[in-house]
Amino acid sequence: MKRGWMMILLVTIATVLMLGCSSPMKEAQKMMESGQYEQLIAKFGSNPELASMVQQAKDKIVEKLFADGKYNAILEMYGDHRMAKDAKNKLAEALLAEGKLDEVIAKYPESPAALQAKLKLQQMANDSLAAVADSAQGKLTETEKKVKDTQKQVEKAKDKTAEMAETAATSEFKRIMNLKNPALKKKALQEFVNKAEYKNTAAAKDAAAELAKM
Repeated sequence: MKRGWMMILLVTIATVLMLGCSSPMKEAQKMMESGQYEQLIAKFGSNPELASMVQQAKDKIVEKLFADGKYNAILEMYGDHRMAKDAKNKLAEALLAEGKLDEVIAKYPESPAALQAKLKLQQMANDSLAAVADSAQGKLTETEKKVKDTQKQVEKAKDKTAEMAETAATSEFKRIMNLKNPALKKKALQEFVNKAEYKNTAAAKDAAAELAKM
């Protein structure tokens, strides 16, 4: 009889210990299910056994910030997150849209927008050279050599522009294809194929093919 009571006591203690061990996981799961991501990170961020769930919570927060366009907040709060690079790219795109080409290149030199900014600057240089060529054509015969030289520079610059366009398009396409969120990837591909600077590039054709599959 005494031995039976001892067995019951041991089983009870073991059960309590097991429940105690599993409670942090259960609590974290409840927080995850109810969308309490920040609370989960604050409470269990240093728990190595819950590292995977903590990372999932961070992913949820960052994805929400990204969807809301709060790119600076991502860099300030989660600068080491995998989507921080995408946030930088979006900030770079905003500067590019404002025509701040030099600022894009200076602040975000590794971004696709920086490549586009360089491309636009190159196109501006092309236009300037073309204007010089057009002006020179109307001058005296002795300027013909200068005209031809300038035209050669224009053609060379155009070739360089095409090469830069291919490089920029390829880099941007690779970035888009690495996006994990299907909706964000589809939206990014749609924006990509509509950009005039990427027209006729191999990457633009690949992007159109990917869109057709979605």
